[in-house]
Amino acid sequence: YALLNGDRLTGVTSFFIEKTLDTGKILLQKSLEILPCDDAKTLFEKLVNLGIIVMDESLDLLKTQNFKTFVQTGAVSFAPAFKKNDGLINWRLSAAEICNKVRALVLWPGAWAFFLGQKFYAKRLKIVRAKIIENESANEDFGAIDDFKKHGGFSVLCGRGKILVEALQVEGKGICKAWDFLQGAKISKGDKLGNIS
Repeated sequence: YALLNGDRLTGVTSFFIEKTLDTGKILLQKSLEILPCDDAKTLFEKLVNLGIIVMDESLDLLKTQNFKTFVQTGAVSFAPAFKKNDGLINWRLSAAEICNKVRALVLWPGAWAFFLGQKFYAKRLKIVRAKIIENESANEDFGAIDDFKKHGGFSVLCGRGKILVEALQVEGKGICKAWDFLQGAKISKGDKLGNIS
């Protein structure tokens, strides 16, 4: 959810459990910067390592009884499990929001759309890696393939800005570079990514 929301910081907290949700006093807290290149996989690995450090230090504090606790502040936040349909891309969103979805959902369920081209139709494409090309222009033809970048991939118009799709997975096949996919798929500028329902 930190990636999906475009947060720049996340972290790990150890706290005492109480009967009500997220009300126990904080024992130890460490933050971690979210880098533009991070996705759910890389961030998970970093947080596991940070979590081990926080756990070891928390146990030491409890053992020595040399600690001060802090009251939790702010509203309770919820992070329900993602469902498959949560991955469906709404191309009306901005390039930044769509890239955040790709990064956040790369492990499950993936950010995906149906390819609605004239020669390559109704194939579900999971976007595995993408980057923002620009994030300013408003586009009415959102979801349309805008251009091809040799050895890079293809760009897609978003409600605001556009992204470059660099890696993807066609349903039932393995992950591949977008440029490699283009060599075999019959795709034209103006073909669209969207929803068939």
